Amino acid sequence: MNREEKFYETVVLIMIIGAALFLYWTAFTHGTNFSGENEMASMDMPKYVFLAIIGFSGIRLISGGLFSKRGEKEAEAEKEKGQVKVDKRVTLSAIGILVYTILWNFLGFGLSSAAFFIWESKVLKKQFQPGKTILLAAGYTVLLYIMFGGIFHVEFPEPILEMIAG
Repeated sequence: MNREEKFYETVVLIMIIGAALFLYWTAFTHGTNFSGENEMASMDMPKYVFLAIIGFSGIRLISGGLFSKRGEKEAEAEKEKGQVKVDKRVTLSAIGILVYTILWNFLGFGLSSAAFFIWESKVLKKQFQPGKTILLAAGYTVLLYIMFGGIFHVEFPEPILEMIAG
C-alpha cells in the first residue's frame, strides 16, 4: 500500500471509529426497552455491534503500520503494468453472500447459514475437508440460533420448518 492509500485508509478508519462512537453514545443514552422482564433492551444489540466496529477498526488502525510494507513492491509493479488483480475469492464470497440472503426465504435461516458456511470454507481454504466442515457448519448454525434466537430473541425465516410443522 502506498503512502496515499495508507493516508486515506487511516482517515476512513478514524471516521468509522468516530461515527461508531457517536452511535454507541446515542444507543447508550437512549436505552428504550420494548421487551419483557428477562429480555434485552432494544438498544443492547446495537451497542454490541458498535463496540465490535470500534474494536476491529481500532485494531486495523493500530496494526496498519506493521503490515504496510508487505506486498508494496508487488502492488507498485501491478500499477505500472496497469493490472490490478482482484482475488477470485473476493468475488466468490460476494456472490455467496448474495445467494445466502436470497436463500433465507426458500431454505430458511438454518439451512442457508450452514450452506453458506460450507461454501465459504470451500472458497477460502485450499485443503477442504467435507466431514469436518459439515460438523463446524452445524455447530456454527446452532451457535447463531442460541445467540440471536435465544439471547436476542430474533425470529428467523424458516419456511421449510413451518411447512413441516404445519
